[in-house]
Amino acid sequence: MPDADLAKFASRAWINPPGGAEGSTLASAATITLSHPVHKLTGAVSCTTINPPFTGFVGHVTLVPTGAAPFATGGNIAAAFTATANVPIIGYYDGSLWYLK
Repeated sequence: MPDADLAKFASRAWINPPGGAEGSTLASAATITLSHPVHKLTGAVSCTTINPPFTGFVGHVTLVPTGAAPFATGGNIAAAFTATANVPIIGYYDGSLWYLK
């Protein structure tokens, strides 16, 4: 049977990081940098690059926009996307590109 240590999985899967799951509110900008699994996002500046929270990160994050935040290609965004206010964005990072929905 495979190792099913949930605490080990949680620490490796970046669940419940120190300080809680929600990071500080980020202002939209050409480049934003994540530090937690969840961030609120303000403003309407087009974002082309999302810096992952740490080197080697692969996985999901959630952004909660307060407005119609646009995301554009040109950095590490896989496809252009415009967020809807107060509708969470689920982002998956494969180590090189972000896939947003």
